[in-house]
Order: sequence, then C-alpha cells, then structure tokens
Amino acid sequence: MIGLAIVQLSNASTLPWICSINEHNRQTDTIGDLKKLAAAKLGTRPEKLVIKRQQYTILKDHITLEDYEIADGSGLELYFQ
Repeated sequence: MIGLAIVQLSNASTLPWICSINEHNRQTDTIGDLKKLAAAKLGTRPEKLVIKRQQYTILKDHITLEDYEIADGSGLELYFQ
C-alpha cells in the first residue's frame, strides 16, 4: 500500500487516503498510472492532480515508481490543481 494524503490547497486541510498498488507491476507503473488510479477513485481527471514527495518534489508522470524508489509503505501527497 502506498499512502496518499489529499491536500486541499484552498484551506490546507489534509484528508488521509490509501491507494493500493498491484505488486506484480509496481516496478513498471509510472506516476501517471498512479494519478489515473487516484483520479478514478476520486471522480476527477488525472490532469488535475499533482503528486509530491516531502512537500516540495513534484513527481513527473513518465517516471516509474521504481525510479523514484517508491515501495510499499511510501507516503506521498496528492494535490488538486
């Protein structure tokens, strides 16, 4: 499980949210794939989402989870644009 905290930019409140990643293709999944999964669960478009790590690093859609060293138990932040 990779934890995504949803951050509302308008009022800076944070809501916990968990997004599971399939173990069989985790290494080749991209940040874009993760955004598509999150968007489907939230009922929005992936283009409206930004995933960050440690509040300052914006993760790029075409980079894989393995390249970012994201594994089970990793925490990420999901922002709405």
